[in-house]
Amino acid sequence: SVKSCVDLFMNKSAYYKHISSAHLKLALINLLQQVNIESNDYKLVETVQDYIRMHYDDTELTNEKIAEHFNYNYSYLSKVFKQTTKITLLDYLSAKKLEYAKLLVEEGALSLTKLAELLNYASVYSFSKSFKYHFGISPSDYKKQCSLRHKAND
Repeated sequence: SVKSCVDLFMNKSAYYKHISSAHLKLALINLLQQVNIESNDYKLVETVQDYIRMHYDDTELTNEKIAEHFNYNYSYLSKVFKQTTKITLLDYLSAKKLEYAKLLVEEGALSLTKLAELLNYASVYSFSKSFKYHFGISPSDYKKQCSLRHKAND
């Protein structure tokens, strides 16, 4: 540790100065390696986020496909993403897909069942539950609000 290096360095012996210097160099190298790893992880996560933002409307986009696109094991990529952003890759992708769903609900061209299918939800129920959890309103109520706004603007 740094404290033990300083304690050894304070000893006037050349031997202890040499040993403490070596310990200090190792500590600095380890610290720099850790910073470099964290920096690389941050760049990777930023690139993944950019990719998701550019492809969130791809209905076939999954966590596994994202990992495959970047040539990473899904478990590793997911772990790095969570450590860096404090949210899971799945949660991030789901949030982006739900933002896309919100736009589609506003357009009103698709039924909620078609939206759920389009976004690869197991059912319209699970889609509605996720939508409500994320936005605080059910997609059907949101659709009603949007159509009321459209009528008011006409």
